[in-house]
Amino acid sequence: MFFLIFSSGGIVGAFGFLTTLFAEAENYPPPPWLNEGTRLTYYGISGSIPHDKYRYFDGEGNFVDRDGNRWKQEEHTGTAGQGLYVTDVVAIDQGEVVLSKRSYLIIGETILAPQLLPAKTGSVGFANELWVHPGFLATIQEGIIPGLKIIRTPYTLGGITFNAIRFQVETENSLYVQVYDVETGILLHVGFSGISTGSGVTIHGTPSQVTQIIQVYLVDVRQLDIPWSHGLLSPVSHNTSMLQYDGYYSSSITFIRVAKQQFYQTETISSRWLSQKRVTITQGSEAFPSEVKVVCGVAQIGGTFIPPVALSILTEGQIIDYDPVTGVQVMVFFNGTTPQGQRLLGIRETARDFSFDYYYNQDGVLIGMQLSEKPNRWANDETQVNNEYWLSYMQ
Repeated sequence: MFFLIFSSGGIVGAFGFLTTLFAEAENYPPPPWLNEGTRLTYYGISGSIPHDKYRYFDGEGNFVDRDGNRWKQEEHTGTAGQGLYVTDVVAIDQGEVVLSKRSYLIIGETILAPQLLPAKTGSVGFANELWVHPGFLATIQEGIIPGLKIIRTPYTLGGITFNAIRFQVETENSLYVQVYDVETGILLHVGFSGISTGSGVTIHGTPSQVTQIIQVYLVDVRQLDIPWSHGLLSPVSHNTSMLQYDGYYSSSITFIRVAKQQFYQTETISSRWLSQKRVTITQGSEAFPSEVKVVCGVAQIGGTFIPPVALSILTEGQIIDYDPVTGVQVMVFFNGTTPQGQRLLGIRETARDFSFDYYYNQDGVLIGMQLSEKPNRWANDETQVNNEYWLSYMQ
């Protein structure tokens, strides 16, 4: 269920009830803390609690009611999940902010390799409700307006008490809350609880119901020092409309190897960033490709392009970043010429349970990527999953 929170591309925005209220914030300049390379990290937990132990489906089951009707009886179990949600500011350009987003599912003590979420672009004063310019928040008055309650209140998080403003929406069956720090405008907390109708019916013949609970908290805001962020994307990126990568997925757990392809189609181009539509096609599921909007910015790790200046300023073994929350370290594992005479830069993201390698040519084009993962570390240290893609076509 955790990924359901983030499937829309953000921990907020799917509800969107503040978008209209915050519209004027789009005219504000960037808040003082916002820069290319800024990272916001949130911890989220979610769960669903069924109201009845069993639910019933009409059909040929073993449960017979007093009228002789047969029903299929199924235990109605709840679900739960937890993870980290990371947003990177990969470019700021002419009042627009470009956000790359990832989520890390947590199982036990294991943080799985990140899943890419739909990227976002927006105003520097108000982007995807992750922050609202503090100057604009200062203009909002406490009170109750139709459908919305606004409260200024202290809010304690991680042992720090913030001067906060709370936006709260209540309906008959739900409660939704967003809390912001008034000094910085950064989103501190999102909370939701609500009753929804599930499939099946109860023993009384009424629709089965579940209570859904979501809690998301800010855990870290920091500035990444990306050595190549002062550069510009290669002119090659401006002349490229399509990148195609051929690869595979393999698993030593299930002993399968499946061919996969990824296509990156450029949609928006700037000297400091570009947006792309990524389409992934898996062998056997060609009729159901997955699509996601991605971005590539000058202050990004793992984009399809990197400013070519990176090849001249980075050295092998150089540590680019270490994230204290995810435990991910970014380093340069190769910068030189291959035996075949190809100029190559290799950047690796590594954590306890996975590593992700990116390979760039002399023009800063991503020509290869490889993921190695140990998703069942708690059961078997030797199990690994690999995803590997290499550039096969560029137009």
